[in-house]
This record gives sequence, structure tokens and C-alpha cells, in this order.
Amino acid sequence: MGRSTVGRERRYGWRRRRYATLLGALLLALSMLTSCKLVSVRKVDPSTGKVIYEQKQAVNSSATNQKFSLTDFNAGDYVASIWTSRVVPTVESQAVDLPKLVAALKQDESAASSKYGISAGTSVPYAFDVRVVGVVKSLDTSTPVGVMKLDVAGVSSDVEIAVGPLVLGTALRDSMPFISLNDFTNQVQYANVSQALNKKALSVAFKGASPKSLVGKNVEFWGAFALQSLDSITITPVRLKEDG
Repeated sequence: MGRSTVGRERRYGWRRRRYATLLGALLLALSMLTSCKLVSVRKVDPSTGKVIYEQKQAVNSSATNQKFSLTDFNAGDYVASIWTSRVVPTVESQAVDLPKLVAALKQDESAASSKYGISAGTSVPYAFDVRVVGVVKSLDTSTPVGVMKLDVAGVSSDVEIAVGPLVLGTALRDSMPFISLNDFTNQVQYANVSQALNKKALSVAFKGASPKSLVGKNVEFWGAFALQSLDSITITPVRLKEDG
């Protein structure tokens, strides 16, 4: 065998070994990919901590009974269309006097929640519509989550009325029996409705009187709260009446 032939065999043998090594690395990488679990990163609703799904099938796999367009839905317009005709009447008709509700919850929380409250899901606290009569003790607007503290006869809990501009939670939306996640195309719309309801509530409740002007006065409120703890109750107001 000549030198040239031996040289070619060496070169070809080196190339074959190189290709074999690259092919083995590629097959190893492919096997690793197929064994990996892909994880998607989704937005989280800051009010509830739940994942926000942005596609129809995430809420309703058959994409049926969807009332709103994926792109054209306006939560503010939706809330404006139901505020006077449905939201306010629902709160007023379902409202339980706060002392009565607190007493019932302390006696039997499960029974009282089923009787007076609404649950939007197994992991969501019960929401209640209430009527509150009391004296405004103080106003705290040192943070965006402003509140008025009330002295309510017969209630030992700390009672607060949200004054904003930021309202945490979804109590008002969740206390509406006619508003459901499956009415909407996705959780983004559902979350936006909650924010729009809270914004509308503050603009209406304090339209005739600023929170600052109410300190020291007797007031009557209708609104909603979510049961986190009986030690502290924060109510989103829907209607305000100043007494005397």
C-alpha cells in the first residue's frame, strides 16, 4: 500500500471518528430535550395570586357562551352598563347588618358563610354584602391603600372602609351572583372587571363627601368585604349616607 493511500485512510478515519462524535452529542442532546418538562411562565393576578390565562380555551375549552370579544372588551364600559341597574340593587338587597353578620360568623362560620355569603371558588374567601352604621374615627391615606377606620356598635373587629385610590382584593366582584369567570373570555377580562368595579365604587361612594370631611361623623355604608379574618374587616363601599 502506497504512502498516499495510507494518508487518505488516516484522514478519512479521523473524519469518520469526528462525525461519529458529533452525531453522538446530537443524539444525547435530543434525548435530554425529550425528557425535559417544558414550563410556561404566565402572568399572575396581583389581587388573587392566580394565573392569568390569555386564551379562550384556558377558561372554556369549547369557546362557547363567551359574551365578549378577546380584543374589544372594555371593563369600564361593562361596569358602567350594570352599575345602577344591577350592582347597587344587588348590594342593597343582599346586605346584612354588620353586627348581625359578625355575630353569626363567630357562632358558626360555615353556616353563616353559606347563608349570607357567596364563594367564587374553593380557594376564594366568601364575599359578603353588608350595611354598616358607625362613627368615622380616623383616616389613613399614608399609602395608596387608603382606609377610614370606623367605630361600629356591637362589633369588636377593626372595621375599615376603603377610600383608595387603590383597593386590594375582589370582594365586590365576588359578591355579585351574576358575575362569573365563565362569562368572560379569559382571566384578564375577569380581573379587569374587579378593578373597574372597585374604581367605580370609590368614585360614586365619595362623590358627595370627601373621606377627610367625614372624620368624626356618623355614617351609613353599603358595600362588600371578603372574609379573611374577623379581627379586621375592610369594606369596599358602594353607597354612602351621612347621618346628621
